[in-house]
Amino acid sequence: MHDLRLERQHYLTTYPSAFLKHSIDAVFLVGPLVLDMYSPMKEFIQLAKAKGVRRFVLLIASSLEVADGLRMGPVSKYLSEANVEWTVLRPCWFIGMWDFASCVFEHILIQRS
Repeated sequence: MHDLRLERQHYLTTYPSAFLKHSIDAVFLVGPLVLDMYSPMKEFIQLAKAKGVRRFVLLIASSLEVADGLRMGPVSKYLSEANVEWTVLRPCWFIGMWDFASCVFEHILIQRS
């Protein structure tokens, strides 16, 4: 069972280490396994912007629009107002494509045989 709290002191001391050795201009954001995702994600986004990151990809597992929802809604709203390039990736939207893709692949294999 995960602790549903993320200690602020922990993430404030670990976030900067991601930027020590490399110049990073794009970040893929995955929410932490906590109830309040907004606070730690907002602070990471602020730090990343200060370190030169200008492009963000936010992973969201729902079909809610930007700023909707309790957990990722505030994060997507913050990104939309943060003066950065950003997008949302919703991998659950691709689930139905696997059957179609496998049928196409099988058809190609049959045609080549």
